Amino acid sequence: MKLEIFTKDIKVTPELKKYIEEKVRSFDNILGKSKEERFCDFRVGRNAKSHSHGQIYFAEARVETPHKNYGAKAKAETLEAAIDELKDEILKKIRRNKDKKDSMVKRGGRKLKELLKKNK
Repeated sequence: MKLEIFTKDIKVTPELKKYIEEKVRSFDNILGKSKEERFCDFRVGRNAKSHSHGQIYFAEARVETPHKNYGAKAKAETLEAAIDELKDEILKKIRRNKDKKDSMVKRGGRKLKELLKKNK
């Protein structure tokens, strides 16, 4: 998966980049292996320089696949917490879509089986 990281009012350290790449890898694990190109646009930063307490950091991500796009936003007191919250939200969306596809296939199979039984 291609990954682009954009920041606002913070610097990307090697540790932060590694942490984000680790979280994005979990998207690939759920989506499965594919030869089709996938892209992740990841944005992290601070809400405002004058903001000194509360939900200071934000994380946004957009995952583009050939069939569907997923996106989410999260705010938290620490950057790592915002990234974790964002990862959980996107994984939830990916799983929900995957479950819908699986249930539609099963439902279609059941209908076909019913039709075959009626025709006998």
